[in-house]
Amino acid sequence: MSTFQNQLAGHGTIIKESEQTILKLINADELSFYQKLHNEPDFLLEIREFIPKYFGTKTVNGKEYFEIEDLTTNYEKACAMDLKMAQWQHTPFMTAEKIAGAIQKCEATTSAKLGLRLSGMKVYDLTKEEFELRFNRLYGLSLKIEEELIPAIQRFFWDGLKYRVDIIENSIESLEKFKIAFEKCTNSIRWFSSSLLFTYDSKSQKSSVKMIDFGQTLLNTNEQGIDQSYILGLNNLLRYLNIIKQNAIETNKQQ
Repeated sequence: MSTFQNQLAGHGTIIKESEQTILKLINADELSFYQKLHNEPDFLLEIREFIPKYFGTKTVNGKEYFEIEDLTTNYEKACAMDLKMAQWQHTPFMTAEKIAGAIQKCEATTSAKLGLRLSGMKVYDLTKEEFELRFNRLYGLSLKIEEELIPAIQRFFWDGLKYRVDIIENSIESLEKFKIAFEKCTNSIRWFSSSLLFTYDSKSQKSSVKMIDFGQTLLNTNEQGIDQSYILGLNNLLRYLNIIKQNAIETNKQQ
């Protein structure tokens, strides 16, 4: 076992357990989410393909972990981007102090207005043959407006030689499919602090878009309907990716 090298954000160290799985320190609420997914075949059926597979729990050096799918398995040079979705990252169960802090953070960044925030990014440069770009959550917090966020997301698809238009198109297709499924099966669920993880392999055409981080997801709320805060982020992200696609095509023509 070793430290997972593709971790972008989060508070606990992720361990690379095997060729196909990783270990995350147990958060009771996130574990409950995965166990419900595992034990109830009809729960979130429409979006299961967009959620990492769950393989149970393990104890390592006296600490409790749960084991899930490594979304970069079989990637030679894995590029990854973590986008924190929805406008707000606080739940009713937090202390008043933590709620105030979470609201302030969202209002000071792109979250509250746009429904998403860059939380981390890692990009491999084919010309330098190294991971040339690593943005952490502090960089994401520094972005305040749409005009700053779009170029930051666009940078994710530059491999040092060209923009990966194929990966952008795959991402748009996956996100459109995800949005349709999301709107079918997530009534009354609120996805506080959940992210979308975009990955692709610089050396191939492999790519994916998956939901991650369910430690503050509320499965049974008194609020009916789809999480419109999350939908705002999805709609904006789809719009941004289409803008980025056109920018990428034009830039590649000039190379």
